[in-house]
Amino acid sequence: MWILGIVSLLWFFDCFIGAYLTFPRGHPVFRRWWPAWTVRYTRVNYDLHRAGGLWPWLLLAVMALSGVYFNLNQELFMPALGPWRP
Repeated sequence: MWILGIVSLLWFFDCFIGAYLTFPRGHPVFRRWWPAWTVRYTRVNYDLHRAGGLWPWLLLAVMALSGVYFNLNQELFMPALGPWRP
């Protein structure tokens, strides 16, 4: 349980690191980030890898967070949610 919880916690943080790395630096974000969602034929392998990580990003982050919840419920979630628990 601990191993799977730690792996899913790392996976959850990795989702945000991957999203951060796809944002362009020093440019207007959405105008420069939009090509990451499309696939061009000149760089097919690179664009498929990049777009394949962006398309299901929210689903992967929710799956990773649910893995943390299911495996580290008493160790991590309940102490963190202490004041908001019913």
